[in-house]
Amino acid sequence: MQLKFDFLHDQKPTLMVGLGNIGDEYKNTRHNAGFLFVDHFVKIAKQHGYESLEQEQRHFTKIFFPDLNLFIIKPKTLMNLSGLAVKRFINFSRNIEAMIVIHDDLDLDIGEYKFQFGKGPKTHNGINSIIEELKSTYFHRIRIGIENRKGIPIPGLDYVLYEFSPDELTQLEILFDLIIKKHFVI
Repeated sequence: MQLKFDFLHDQKPTLMVGLGNIGDEYKNTRHNAGFLFVDHFVKIAKQHGYESLEQEQRHFTKIFFPDLNLFIIKPKTLMNLSGLAVKRFINFSRNIEAMIVIHDDLDLDIGEYKFQFGKGPKTHNGINSIIEELKSTYFHRIRIGIENRKGIPIPGLDYVLYEFSPDELTQLEILFDLIIKKHFVI
């Protein structure tokens, strides 16, 4: 498996960051779409025979796939402080070629995604935290659509903490497979 990005070089690893909140009460909430994606990615990579090294750190969970030259982290700082965990990882490693952040997005319907560089939703606190800590927007984003209110007036700050239905989780798994096939070489 390789990333399909032409800017990557074999010498330096890529960092994939899945955004979410830690704790069982947040496990399948909309705000955890980034965690759900990286968990799915890890499962698929292992099914394809790639070995990983996993380590719990104070501020993040770290997974490294040596054969893919890929680090994956899941911040433990809660969503609004995700930048602290990302900055700590980058300061520790200082050897990252590129970064891809995967996160939920209320501007996109469930089952949709956008792959972008240097821009994204204006009101995502996890992304804002990363930008503030790194003083940069120079990273890729995979924005996972979570919107499915169907006109029901639920404030976004509340809605991101609603759990996905079983049908929505199935839709996400299909979407995650599509993203992996499109943006990663398996």
